[in-house]
Amino acid sequence: MQESVKLGELDAVIDDLHYPTDRDGVLDSYGELRLQLADGEVTVREVLSESSVTRFENATELASEVFAFLPREAVGEPYQAEGEG
Repeated sequence: MQESVKLGELDAVIDDLHYPTDRDGVLDSYGELRLQLADGEVTVREVLSESSVTRFENATELASEVFAFLPREAVGEPYQAEGEG
């Protein structure tokens, strides 16, 4: 398993899980996976610790939940288009 992935690569990684799955299954497989953010890193375990969802029917649901609980700074400055600076 990879130790770290970019946010855009998360879907491909979690697609390998067998769905439906529960939060414990996700954390057993990918809890220590570090997500590379615009300003640092966070583990899947840290992100999902904020969520109350306990079951995921597919990779899309899991990815949506991860993205919903990322820190505000995860993808860069708010209201700034990519390439602006």
